[in-house]
Amino acid sequence: MYKGPELCRYKVMSFELCSLEAVETGKDTATLFVETSKTAEAIEKILTHNNYQILSNPEFLAEGIAIQDLFHPDRVLIGGRGTPGGQKAIQALKSVYAEWVPEDRIITTNLWSAELSKLAANAFLAQRISSVNAMSALCEATGADVAEDILNLIYICECNGLPEQVIKVNYYKKTRFVNRVISSMFNTLSGKKIVVLGFIFKKDTRDTRETPAIDVCKGLLGDNARLSIYDPQVNEDQMQRDLTMNKFDWDHPIYLQPMSPVKQVSMVWDAYTAAKDAHGICIL
Repeated sequence: MYKGPELCRYKVMSFELCSLEAVETGKDTATLFVETSKTAEAIEKILTHNNYQILSNPEFLAEGIAIQDLFHPDRVLIGGRGTPGGQKAIQALKSVYAEWVPEDRIITTNLWSAELSKLAANAFLAQRISSVNAMSALCEATGADVAEDILNLIYICECNGLPEQVIKVNYYKKTRFVNRVISSMFNTLSGKKIVVLGFIFKKDTRDTRETPAIDVCKGLLGDNARLSIYDPQVNEDQMQRDLTMNKFDWDHPIYLQPMSPVKQVSMVWDAYTAAKDAHGICIL
């Protein structure tokens, strides 16, 4: 399986093959939409002599309310080249969004600015979450009472060898949660039934990619707990696959994703059944 820099190269190679196919089977002129400017630069070398234009149009959709966000976006970001052809492509896409989005919410810029604007928004969110997590740990230790598209940032950090301290703080929150459960069970979960209520990344969605529940469940399993998981939004195959996969394996085609059922895990369809004879309940 691919990860880190290998994952970056795998994605670029995939786009390269798609680009070559587009040149062979496509029209004389076309516009391609890509995920990252790094990918855009790579495939642009292939398409530069074929009258293609590359646009970066990062999405700001939230899981569970994606359609609502699409119809009523806070902003639409379109990045392209400063050449006449690039500006023409930008205006073409802008005219599509202008059918339902107010023009003052449609922002046009260059390729890298479009991508980095999205990553900057994710970075600020990550910092805010990590600050809340750090404050939560401090409040818990002192008794004080003081009232997750991270994936793109992780991807770019790993590709460029940049530090991920903000993300590490957020992972610490999950590790601390698992350690608290173990501590409350006399420092061992071996053979004990632990109920996990909730598995998806966010309510009103079936998205489980990088959900905190995966790391929490793996931490509990690491101490030999027996897990009974309840989440009506997730099917058992997907849950078992998530608990088997390594980081970023979900980005591979499903037939390349590992599928080895975890014997200590059971999926139940009723919260009361899940909680029967349980030693502890984790609400995620």
